[in-house]
Amino acid sequence: MYKIGHILDRYVIRNMLFSYAIIFAIFVGLRIVVDLFTEIDEFTETLLPAHKVAQNILSYYGYHLFQYYQEFSGPIVVFAALFTLFRIRRANETVIILSSGISLYRLLWPIVLVGILLNALLIVNQELIIPRIADKLVRKQENAAGDRIMLVELQNDQSNTLLLGNLDASQATTIMTEAFLIRRDDLGRMTHLQYAPKAQWDPRQKAWIMKDADSLQTLPAGKAPQVVKTDVVYPTDLSPRELALRNSSTYLRVQSTSRLVAMSRQDYIRRRMGPALEMEKHFRFTNPVINVIILLLAAPLIISREPKSVFMQMLKGLAVIVGAFGLAFAAQQLGAEKPLLAAWLPVFMFGPLAVLILDSVKT
Repeated sequence: MYKIGHILDRYVIRNMLFSYAIIFAIFVGLRIVVDLFTEIDEFTETLLPAHKVAQNILSYYGYHLFQYYQEFSGPIVVFAALFTLFRIRRANETVIILSSGISLYRLLWPIVLVGILLNALLIVNQELIIPRIADKLVRKQENAAGDRIMLVELQNDQSNTLLLGNLDASQATTIMTEAFLIRRDDLGRMTHLQYAPKAQWDPRQKAWIMKDADSLQTLPAGKAPQVVKTDVVYPTDLSPRELALRNSSTYLRVQSTSRLVAMSRQDYIRRRMGPALEMEKHFRFTNPVINVIILLLAAPLIISREPKSVFMQMLKGLAVIVGAFGLAFAAQQLGAEKPLLAAWLPVFMFGPLAVLILDSVKT
């Protein structure tokens, strides 16, 4: 029975973690450099002092480091495993292992275990860290400090009411200027239109407060509607944080899986973003599995007791990684019609293939 802790395990794990750190630094470093090079004008468009610009850049990429880790961690683990095995194979250390009567599978197990643990960190990052800093991750480069007014497009809440305005989070208390509430019935027909130059969010009541709001109520045919002044206290799930998140194209990606499940049970959210929500929810379960399967798919291509070219084996492994991740990404992009199939198809495609390749290794 396999037990971790052997000197061979420590040697392989140390090499893999070293490769992981190097590849992580390269991937994430290039991602930051390319983004900073193309978006530097966005950081400097408000003519801030140099130290303030540097502070905004550090803040922006400091938070986005967790998002980049989420994007690249799966491929980085596989590449780290591949380069670890490449270094061992190139140094002919597999010959020593085989001559000692140790199976090549024994070389794979610590790499697989480390890969599983690193993918577990991916889950921790997605479920615990990213949701807590989601409001920082959806900010644009020009609003890295979160002190700019944001246009809130029509957003509906659980009461089928639409909210529109300009969100200003730079104040001590979050306010919305030019605020509109459009209340609707179950059929989507407007029943009340309410407007105030300013609305203030009350976190205790979880409500928007509009003082001296103009309120217009629709009346039966033949009766002229009248505008009256009134104070409005409107409880809603559209908090300032929720509004900022919904204004972003990455709204679903920064939610925890438990939040996605809860959202899928709310009719008004499911009607608005049903296919995308279902696809994101299923990919949360399949992505870590796909990462491990691709690791099992590529790693055996490097180790062999046959005198094959190490570089050719490395190229085959890289080709398998790029192709497998490319197919998984394509399934994610084309899965709007059948999200369940798109999420699980790579698992059923690559899983049996990984078993066949593992079984074909001559140990």
